[in-house]
Amino acid sequence: MSRNSDREDTLVDFLRRMPYSSRGFLDRVFGEMVVGRLLHEEGGRLRSYEVKGSGVCYADRKEPACVLLDLCRLEVARNFALEVMGEDAIRAGLSPGFEADGEFLWDDRWWRLWVDLGGCAPEALGFIREPPKEYGGGVRDIILTGDQDRLDSLVNQVELNWGGGWKIHVWLVGTGKRRVARPKRRSSATIKWKPYGRRELEAHIRIRHRGDHRRSALGRIAGKLSMEDWELLVEAGNNPLLTTYELAYLFSDDGRDMRARIDRIKGMEESGLIETGRSPIARDQLEDRKIITPLAIEMLAGYWGTKPGYMRRFQPWPQKPDSKIRGKTKYSLRWLSNLGDHQRLVRQFALSLLYGARCVSNLIGGAQVEMTTTVGSRLLYRDHISGRTGRTGIVMPDALVKATIWYHGWLDGDTTLVDRPLVENTLLVEIDRATMPITRLGKRLDSYAKLWKSLKSAKPVLVWVIDGSPYRESKLLELMRDRHIDGWTVLLDRLILPRGHEWWLVNAPARLSAAKYTVGLGYESIGGMAPWREVWKCTGKIGDRPFLGEQPWRKRELRRSLRKRGDRERIRYKGR
Repeated sequence: MSRNSDREDTLVDFLRRMPYSSRGFLDRVFGEMVVGRLLHEEGGRLRSYEVKGSGVCYADRKEPACVLLDLCRLEVARNFALEVMGEDAIRAGLSPGFEADGEFLWDDRWWRLWVDLGGCAPEALGFIREPPKEYGGGVRDIILTGDQDRLDSLVNQVELNWGGGWKIHVWLVGTGKRRVARPKRRSSATIKWKPYGRRELEAHIRIRHRGDHRRSALGRIAGKLSMEDWELLVEAGNNPLLTTYELAYLFSDDGRDMRARIDRIKGMEESGLIETGRSPIARDQLEDRKIITPLAIEMLAGYWGTKPGYMRRFQPWPQKPDSKIRGKTKYSLRWLSNLGDHQRLVRQFALSLLYGARCVSNLIGGAQVEMTTTVGSRLLYRDHISGRTGRTGIVMPDALVKATIWYHGWLDGDTTLVDRPLVENTLLVEIDRATMPITRLGKRLDSYAKLWKSLKSAKPVLVWVIDGSPYRESKLLELMRDRHIDGWTVLLDRLILPRGHEWWLVNAPARLSAAKYTVGLGYESIGGMAPWREVWKCTGKIGDRPFLGEQPWRKRELRRSLRKRGDRERIRYKGR
């Protein structure tokens, strides 16, 4: 068997410890020829399962389907260990581990890998809420994430909640970038860690083989979901009460692709993961407005590696206990209903940013908008007092949106066509319906000021949509200037245009080619809001300004902004 003949583990023994490994992963560890021969010889002792997105995965025939619910995290841990630590660590490892998503004995230490898949509030993650018990000098922990924006949040949460005082590395998967977290909380006693032995390993595998009927049923459903399906569930949870069309519009503005995504949403409804919301008062169905079901929340808890109870406490979704299933939670429409018009305005404004960005974008330049959530996002900050780390606090804006403004041009001797960003910002959206006294607004802005001070770089932009008077707007701008907050404000009266206004005709979705059509949202979906106009006021300038200060889709505005920035590269516009 050449150099593979001296390997200690057979394929069956390997899969007892690493259940549901894909054929591609096995080929990388053992080699294609070895795997093919072993599968032919040992096929009767294995079970296979077709996992959407991963292909055929193999496991011991006694392995229940429970592990399929955790498979996305396990694959991230396995691939990281193989690429960074090598085959020896993989072959000596255990996944899923006693506590972590992947555990390996490598370099005379026991390594534990914890995976963050994104979408879940960091403080709701199980490994952060319940730090590892057996933490000591003989154990090293690594947290893996694929979202660069979450690095700071994960480091802050680890430093607040973990004990032991040892350094913990937070890695950005696929890159060499990492941050080091140094837990501030010390353990009450020094833990003398004892390595796991063969006996503990066998006991752990036997317990896992017993399975759980409920988790096995969830695992079989999870095996049929692709990464696009998981993303759809997260988007539906972050942006509740969108129609089927609006939910599909978040991902694409192409007519054919929209049709496919609408079919995907309907398929999720048939699977019992998405449903039409019902009024908490009249108990009648809302107008095709979707929410995720209790089954979807339970599935996402397993997908993220947390518990429904943690999701209810820390995930900023309106949730309440499900009376039909003990220990489970469901989406609470009463919270959204109590807010009424406020929540509707939040949803309409976020959709108007997305729709308007696609309308104004052209061959010269444009805007790109990504809706993160319309039900608030928990942002953690530390109040630094006299150079010491003070108490922590949380601010929850009404919505969180990411916006990029770019221009299009030919550079380097007119041979390279590129998109270059002018503005890249995270927008913290607040809808003010003038029901809160100015003094209370000042206290809320105090919390935002502490958040601004705690951020070292890439500070967000605070956006206020005001359903009130010009006086209230001027006071808000004054309060933000006093606190050194980068903020933008607009009155609802300036933001909304009537149906027959020429702006809707000039900026209507256009046919791009014979095979592709851009699609749009209805007037009601965006509430008549047209935010990409010169109707804004900001803390840094006086007078009406375009949103975020740039309009590259207009040639004159682009030339002016480039001169101000001192850009020396020559830009030639198509059709000039």
